[in-house]
Amino acid sequence: MKHDRTDALVLTIGGLFALLTIGMTFDIWQLAWLPIPILSVVMIALGCLDRYGRWGASLPPVLIFGVVLTSLFVWAGLVLFDSGRFGGLQSGVGVVYYVIWPFVTVFSGLLYAVVYARWLRHDVSR
Repeated sequence: MKHDRTDALVLTIGGLFALLTIGMTFDIWQLAWLPIPILSVVMIALGCLDRYGRWGASLPPVLIFGVVLTSLFVWAGLVLFDSGRFGGLQSGVGVVYYVIWPFVTVFSGLLYAVVYARWLRHDVSR
């Protein structure tokens, strides 16, 4: 049996879901929190593969999105138990509400459009 990039991404998704399940089952917030941005990027990266298992031209924007999103999640995790305020909310909630939520709302749609326009549309039309 030949394993390709799609198999590796699906195994990665399974491993991340296992971490999430362990974190939620045993109340380890880091395991329930930190895999979320990585899981999002891996699922979007599936769209960057063509039917032959090659990476498309839209992979660099997906990776940049992943680095920024993971950094924002780490920032929110670091200030989660901080007593400070961000935008009138507790710091961790403020980062999620005022930074992560708008970032994901705007850029995930744009990222999908980039993936579709640069790669998926051409692969579907072949």
